[in-house]
Amino acid sequence: MIKRIRHIVSVILILLMGIAPVSAWAAYADNSVLAQGSWAKIRVSKTGIHRLTTATIQAAGFSDLSKVRIYGYGGALVPERLTQEWISEHDDLTEIPTCTKDGAKYFYAQGPVSWDSMSAT
Repeated sequence: MIKRIRHIVSVILILLMGIAPVSAWAAYADNSVLAQGSWAKIRVSKTGIHRLTTATIQAAGFSDLSKVRIYGYGGALVPERLTQEWISEHDDLTEIPTCTKDGAKYFYAQGPVSWDSMSAT
């Protein structure tokens, strides 16, 4: 009887292990935005407003500033402890809002250094 119960529990655990990844996949995008188009990686050294000029995009191999889109998910380092919530939020790159003025594209980006205040209780 105990062997039968262990077998049933083993089968249930195996089935649950097979089902869990499928439910986790449901939150992910079908295709990455990186799958289409031409891409160039840019870096920002600090948090703030940044500017892309026509000369900058031409150096990256692009010709029309109006067709350039900026994508990202923030420049802060990946947390030491990954959570399902963080992974779900960072499944794919999101478009960063921009403002075009006087032949340049401006955008806000977070740099690699970030601070999170921890309140003492």
